[in-house]
Amino acid sequence: MTGLASDGEFQYFGIWILACFCLQFLAGYVLVGRITKQAWLRAVKAMFFVFAPIMVWRLAGHYALLAHFLLLFALHLNLVDRKGSSLAAWPLLIATAALTHAYILAMVLPLWGSDVIRRLSRGDTLTREALAEATVVPAALVASLWAAGFFVMTSGLGEGGFGLYRMDILSPLNPMGWSHILRELPTDPGEYEGFGFIGLGMLLAILLLIAGRVGGRFAPLGPLGLPAPLLAVICVLALVALTNRPSLGPWQIVIPLPETVLDMFSVVRASGRFIWPAIYLVFFVTFLIAVRTYGERRAGAVLAVCLVIQIVDTSAAWHGMRVTKMVTPSSHWGASGGSAFWSSASGHYANIRAFPPGNGLERWNEISLTAANSGMGTTAAFFARVDPEKLAAAQAKALSDIKAGTYEPDSLYVLNNGWALGALLSLDPSKDLLARVDGFNVLAPGYGRCGGCPPLKPLEAADLAAEVPMGSDILFGLAGSGPAFQLDGWFAPEIWGTWTDGKNSNLVLPLPAGAGARPLRLSLNAQGIFAKERTSQIVTVSVNDVAVGEIRFDDILSNGWHTLSIPVSALLRNRQGLLGISFEVDQPIRPADIGMGEDRRELGMGLVAMRLDAEP
Repeated sequence: MTGLASDGEFQYFGIWILACFCLQFLAGYVLVGRITKQAWLRAVKAMFFVFAPIMVWRLAGHYALLAHFLLLFALHLNLVDRKGSSLAAWPLLIATAALTHAYILAMVLPLWGSDVIRRLSRGDTLTREALAEATVVPAALVASLWAAGFFVMTSGLGEGGFGLYRMDILSPLNPMGWSHILRELPTDPGEYEGFGFIGLGMLLAILLLIAGRVGGRFAPLGPLGLPAPLLAVICVLALVALTNRPSLGPWQIVIPLPETVLDMFSVVRASGRFIWPAIYLVFFVTFLIAVRTYGERRAGAVLAVCLVIQIVDTSAAWHGMRVTKMVTPSSHWGASGGSAFWSSASGHYANIRAFPPGNGLERWNEISLTAANSGMGTTAAFFARVDPEKLAAAQAKALSDIKAGTYEPDSLYVLNNGWALGALLSLDPSKDLLARVDGFNVLAPGYGRCGGCPPLKPLEAADLAAEVPMGSDILFGLAGSGPAFQLDGWFAPEIWGTWTDGKNSNLVLPLPAGAGARPLRLSLNAQGIFAKERTSQIVTVSVNDVAVGEIRFDDILSNGWHTLSIPVSALLRNRQGLLGISFEVDQPIRPADIGMGEDRRELGMGLVAMRLDAEP
């Protein structure tokens, strides 16, 4: 990957990846300087950090999480002997972590705390120096978080998944595809975030050390010089990685925790990552014991052989990643860069808005780059955390604009197929244009006034979704066509179907050819969720803003088919041959609140299938 394409279009991913690998080597080289001053031996040890699977596998897409060099520098500061406060090193390290990734920051901060305690307990840092450091570090942290936009969010830092995305105790031995020789061990869904394989070369080095210490006659190791505060923090981080559901292969125990505690830990949903500092400390301790056992020259020879084994064996995974990154230089990223539409439209529109708001638009990165190259603002982005209240407000406004056909005149709207179908319900083709550009559905308000913009063919419902014949079931599971018709208010489809999200859910459905002159029957195969103290769940169904009836789920009928009649008055309100169907859930319920596991989603109705028939 390069930083500059052939015509000068800049991208920083290649530069960042190169910098991470170089800094990983540098940080490892500095860290093992605590063990030896031999440059060649330090280089051999540093290369183990460079080929640590826990770092390299982040090339799969989490580029910010490649910054493991920050963890190595944090370990170095915990081990190096120095006097006085750290008014430069720690603030710089913590500020960099805050600007890089929140999970890296969450590991670096407690490592700073362990170092402060270590220096205070040894008398290396005086109380007044510690107070000065305790002022500068938080100031640097807050300034960095502010610059990164952290305080824009007022809620939504917590996400479901704590206990799912954990580390298994056998993770350091489980290659998960990172070894030509070792076979994978069974894992539960989500344990990939706790990937902690140390590599065959490192495993061999540890086994040789154990064999040597047990079978040989070596001098006692003596103190390893590992500070107690550092070990305590490493252990706490490892416990967070294991979560309250520690597992050893197929065996697992569940430690009940209060919901308030689980909510607190939900901020670090991918908790398995917190094993990284412990793994790097294992590397360091292995190198330290090797030198004390065999001496620098013999230890270096053994470690060099183990390093070659580490590199060759882990190529089972990293070689494929390397191939995907060694791409041919191009002047554009994705299909959207080659169209004359964007450059001409940028003279009339100031923004590109992504629909649905949030993370629902595919190829958002191409739209974001197009906006940047055209000097336009954009909402096309991917968010690790989303403020649920602000997202709900944005989605409600987006749906209101779609229903009313009112759009910001200075903005282009890029919509997925479902939202594009929704836009057709109220689109005024005399003013606004919905067309396909570079594979994107683009709604351009007032396009007729865009002088110099190229002519575009308007989209029709048939361009966005295949017609569903009368009497055919529309399935809403993973393999079905139903999710393509969903607008807002739905969770991701599952194998069986899709749950509603919150109180209001909407979808848009193409009206079968020839329908509309007589009433139709809307049949829904659905299931409900309700609490013991509240023995029913009611969902109100509307078609084209006309209420057509209610679905009631209770102890007698909690799932199955429900049929409602759609009057001609509702059918006549359609435009572009589409039906807007909405569901209002009386009272959404979180399964965790009624003793059904730890699912904290607000569910109401699970939609399995839908069918339109003519009234007999």
